[in-house]
Amino acid sequence: GELRHETQVRLDAAGIALSWPLHDTGQDITLNYDVYKHYLSIMRELFANIIRHAGATRVRVDIDCRDGCLLSRIGDDGQRFNGEHPGHEGGHGLFNLQRRLQELGGTLRYDRGDDGNLAELDIPLRAAD
Repeated sequence: GELRHETQVRLDAAGIALSWPLHDTGQDITLNYDVYKHYLSIMRELFANIIRHAGATRVRVDIDCRDGCLLSRIGDDGQRFNGEHPGHEGGHGLFNLQRRLQELGGTLRYDRGDDGNLAELDIPLRAAD
């Protein structure tokens, strides 16, 4: 939808290839407006950080619904990310991201694999009630 198209345009402009397969979960996922608004902002900040700081050439996004949570996995082949970017002074993106996560009762984990970074975002769907 909207986020996928916007992300494709932003990553194309930055010269980063996007792989975002569409999964049929067999169920409709409905988020109330506040949850949706925060979720979009969180995802946009994650993509902005990849564009600005990772030096990535490829990004993969997988979104699924499991165990009452909206699970979003964003992987890139860029340089190691540990939650802070050296030389990135004055940015409020990560602070705002954490604040939004707290409001939603969600979690964000970062991991570094052999082929790049992975951010795993879990948002409880019960927050949509």
